[in-house]
Amino acid sequence: KRLPKNGKEGAIFGAIICTLSVLFIGSINIILAAGGFNSEVAMDMLILLPIIWVIVMIIEPLAIGRFAEFLASKFISPTDGFAARIMFRTLFTVLIALFLESLVIQPIARFVMVKMHEAQDRKALVQTNTQSI
Repeated sequence: KRLPKNGKEGAIFGAIICTLSVLFIGSINIILAAGGFNSEVAMDMLILLPIIWVIVMIIEPLAIGRFAEFLASKFISPTDGFAARIMFRTLFTVLIALFLESLVIQPIARFVMVKMHEAQDRKALVQTNTQSI
């Protein structure tokens, strides 16, 4: 009774999970990145969270979900119950997301931060040099 029984229920279930994940995890990440919560951060969240939700709703079923389904099929048999299928699908979805976050997304984000900070440092150096002249 607690898990989806067909594709429509699966889509609704996935949308609920995605929505709550984006709201909680996305909000925490945005607040931490901004260094605190204020009205400007709240406005950023109102703009960013729907965009993040759309991206997640596209990426999960098209890429991560399919690969997780493939991996799960290696560990379950046709006689296994629905709960076993959901458990392995969820396990592999989380592991794939963790792998992508750790080895792809975080390095890209850190690279962008390094480039941003280098640009900020160059700008500050130019301003310091022009002020001392």
